[in-house]
Amino acid sequence: MKFFEKILWIAVVLGLLLKVLHLPFSSLLLILGLSILSMSYLFAGWFMFATPTRQDQDTTTSILTGIALSVMVLGLLFKIQVWPMASFFLLLSIPFTGVMLVVLLITRNSKPELKRFYSAMTIRTVPILVAALVMYPITERAFLNYYYHDNPEKAALLDRIMHTDDPSIKRKLHQELEIMGRTGEQEKLGSE
Repeated sequence: MKFFEKILWIAVVLGLLLKVLHLPFSSLLLILGLSILSMSYLFAGWFMFATPTRQDQDTTTSILTGIALSVMVLGLLFKIQVWPMASFFLLLSIPFTGVMLVVLLITRNSKPELKRFYSAMTIRTVPILVAALVMYPITERAFLNYYYHDNPEKAALLDRIMHTDDPSIKRKLHQELEIMGRTGEQEKLGSE
């Protein structure tokens, strides 16, 4: 693993830890870490998976695995942040990454001279694929309920906003959310 990639994964793990503990800056670390990782896998996968010499790699496999990992990391970011299209990105990337993993495992055994190269890609692919498989079935509402455990009304309202297509209803729900936010701020000021 490249040093830059390790730093990004440390930022992601720290962001997840902060998210679980409901502490500030969790989203900032997650968004920066996962989006930069996604772009790195997409545009520089051939470089990140490379062995010391370029002859010791399969460029096509590097590029395809980089694309699969890029979309999957983006899907994980969207899922954790409860953004639209998360399920789509994960649904698109899970089978593609699964196929790439099978290709990596088969090719690794058939080309022993490139075993180090394929192992490096496998080490990256397996944990990300497992995380995606675990995260995919979790609903947005479950994430919202966890993030807003102290304010279930806000979680319900955000869930309704996400699952409403009618613009006029969405506008009304956003207004309710603003009123809820102002009321919460006033209650905090009143208690101090």
